[in-house]
Amino acid sequence: MNEMTNKMIKDRAKKLLKEHIVAAVISSLYLFSVLILIVLLETIIFIGLRLLGVDHHIFSLRFYVQKPLAVLFLALRIAGYYAIFSTQAYIVRRSVIGFANDDKTLERYLAAHLRLLLMPSLKCSMQLAGLKILVLSPAAFSAYGIAKSAQIGSSGKISIAGLFIFMLCIGFTIVWIGVCIHYFMSLSLVKYILVLNPRTEFFSACDLSIKLMEGKHYRVMMFYFSFIPFLPAVLLIYPCLVILPYFMDCRMILAKEIMGVHWQDKLPAMARRWEKRQRK
Repeated sequence: MNEMTNKMIKDRAKKLLKEHIVAAVISSLYLFSVLILIVLLETIIFIGLRLLGVDHHIFSLRFYVQKPLAVLFLALRIAGYYAIFSTQAYIVRRSVIGFANDDKTLERYLAAHLRLLLMPSLKCSMQLAGLKILVLSPAAFSAYGIAKSAQIGSSGKISIAGLFIFMLCIGFTIVWIGVCIHYFMSLSLVKYILVLNPRTEFFSACDLSIKLMEGKHYRVMMFYFSFIPFLPAVLLIYPCLVILPYFMDCRMILAKEIMGVHWQDKLPAMARRWEKRQRK
C-alpha cells in the first residue's frame, strides 16, 4: 500500500474538518480559554507579589541567577501550567478522534467518565515531560559550559584549555540537540497510543512508538515543514481557530497511517458496553 502524501493527508483533513467545523472551532476556543486562564493566573501571582512588596522580575535572567528560590518557584509554576494545559489538550485530542469516528455513544461516554480518562493523560504527560527533560539535561549542562566560557572569555582571561572546552561544549550541544530531536520524534506517537487505550503502560507505549517511527522521521519532519506557510496566519486569532483543528486532524491522519494495525481504539467498545448497562 502506497503512503499518503502530505497533500492527500491535508485533503482528507479538510473534508473531515468541514463535517465538524462547529465542534472544531469550539475545541480551539476551549484551548485558548485554558491559555488565557494560565496568563491570568501568572498575572495575579505577579501583581500579588508586587503588592506584598516582594521583588519579582519574570523576564530577568539576572534575577533568577541571584535568587535560586525564584527558579524553584518558576519551575513549580511551569509544571502546574503544563499539567493543566496537557490534560485539556488530551480532551481536544480525544475529541478529534471521536469526530473522525462520528461516534455519539463515545461522546456520551467521554462526558460521563472524563475524570477517569484525565488521570492517565496527566500521568502520561508528566512522565513524557520528565523523560524529555532527562534526555535534554546533558545539553543543558553543556550550554551552561558555553555561557560560563563566554563569560570568562569576555573578561580576556580565557586560556587555551578553556577555549578547547568552549569549542567542545558547542560541538556537544549541537550534536546532542540533534539526538534529542530524533528521539523526541520517535516518541511522537506515545500520546496517540495512550489516548486510544488509557490502560497501556507508559514505557510499553514508548517502545511501540519508537518501533513504529523507525524510518519515518524524515517524512514526519517534512509534514511539519509543510505547515510553515500557515505560521503568519497563526498570529491572528480568527484564522488560528480553524488552522489549529485542521493541523490536529492532519496529525491524527498521519499517526493513524503510521500506526496501521496498531491503531486500535479501545474506548468505543467500552462506551457501547457502558451504554448497554445504562439501558438496563
